[in-house]
Amino acid sequence: MTAPPLTAPRLRVSALYVHPVKSCAGVRASELMLDALGAVDDRRFMLVDAAGNFVSQRRHPQLALVSVARAADSGVVLTVQGRAPLDVAVPETSLAPRLVTIWDDTVSVRDCGETAAAWLSAVLGLGVRLVHMGNDSVRPVDPRFAPHDARTALSDGFPLLVATDASLADLAERARTPLEMERFRPNVVLSGAAPWEEDTWDALQVGDITLRLVKPCARCAITLVDPRTGNVGVEPLRTLARFRRGADLGYGGADAGKTYFAWNALHDSPGRLRVGDDVRAVRRS
Repeated sequence: MTAPPLTAPRLRVSALYVHPVKSCAGVRASELMLDALGAVDDRRFMLVDAAGNFVSQRRHPQLALVSVARAADSGVVLTVQGRAPLDVAVPETSLAPRLVTIWDDTVSVRDCGETAAAWLSAVLGLGVRLVHMGNDSVRPVDPRFAPHDARTALSDGFPLLVATDASLADLAERARTPLEMERFRPNVVLSGAAPWEEDTWDALQVGDITLRLVKPCARCAITLVDPRTGNVGVEPLRTLARFRRGADLGYGGADAGKTYFAWNALHDSPGRLRVGDDVRAVRRS
């Protein structure tokens, strides 16, 4: 059988993002290094409540206003208006791990200490802890969509998320309101595509790296949070529900009523992605 053809390299990487602390502000980058868990430093830190359940913008939109800077040795510096910055180091591997919950997964992490917990608890007005997932912790990707050895860090479920500028522009035009790409928290953004063309792609070839698009991303209330102000509105979910519901895209069951934007992806090897890289798409057969 002949393999599906590659498209001409009219696609390019237009933006790259890393989100060191799950649900805090993302960091725009000129390049991303990929390791076994996805983009290096992406979603390796996370807030949890007293019961060990992950905390996100879904219930605490003010997390969007916590800026994150990457620091040496994969640590982070957190900043929010009205408070002194917080430097957080990666916990020593000699510290005993603890188990926390993210969706249906139980993950082994290490606590980042009392200073980080007090700083973030004051920001949220809620008792929380900051935890870190090291490379020694194994969290498999859902085997329905991935090989048995595929792993992710503290993302919602997949190591990478791919979006296109054209689909965002079409969505904003339909919604009649500006929409920032940061609302959707992708890692890789592509230019040169037609709106929603990504639905036809099976994989992307970026240099020596193959990104397999394995599942469209169901969108949640985090997309309603303005990343500049932390205010919560009604877009883009209101508009997505008009034409990007699962039923509109041929999905049934529990997926039929969800709305979709961007694609979850797996990478086949470590490597480097850079803004400006040429991209070839492999169409679904």
